[in-house]
Amino acid sequence: MKKRPENSSDGEIWQRLADTVNPMPQDRLPEKPQPAPTKAKSHQLTAKSKTKTKSISASPPLRVSLGSQKSELQPANLQDHRVSGISRNDASRMTRGQITPTATLDLHGMTAASAHLALKRFIDEKCHQNHHHVLIITGKGVKGKGIIRSSFPSWLSEPPLSDQVVAFSMAKPKDGGSGAWYLKLRGVGRS
Repeated sequence: MKKRPENSSDGEIWQRLADTVNPMPQDRLPEKPQPAPTKAKSHQLTAKSKTKTKSISASPPLRVSLGSQKSELQPANLQDHRVSGISRNDASRMTRGQITPTATLDLHGMTAASAHLALKRFIDEKCHQNHHHVLIITGKGVKGKGIIRSSFPSWLSEPPLSDQVVAFSMAKPKDGGSGAWYLKLRGVGRS
């Protein structure tokens, strides 16, 4: 493949294009906080440094991810025999594989980050469509220690999933065994 000879104006064109790009607020790096002035130096602040302090505090607030906070609602992990929020009959039917999932999501081959995002979108969509039970296929990973499979229960315990999933249980072999999960969804308008 022949390399195109570099034109001297290419750099200028690129710079003009780069000058028109504005970073999104969430892509900006936070400015380093300035140390608080000591009492002896506080009276020496110039008008210029006061203006700079005002511009820093007027910058848009950084978005804080709530993904690590726990929700008051927690899905029942039927593997641990926790059945709060679900009837014993429903819990029993799920653990025995006697439910019929109305939708399936296969997370095979995804990175953990893309699988987590796909799971959030899928659950949100199915809750709004009032699905009761869904099947999520995580796969088993190498020697049963897949990242998605091991992360899955903790993903369900974080908002928004913790608010949308009532209970979850490992699937029966006919539906994927230890590489798949049954989920009972809360749905919109249901509690």
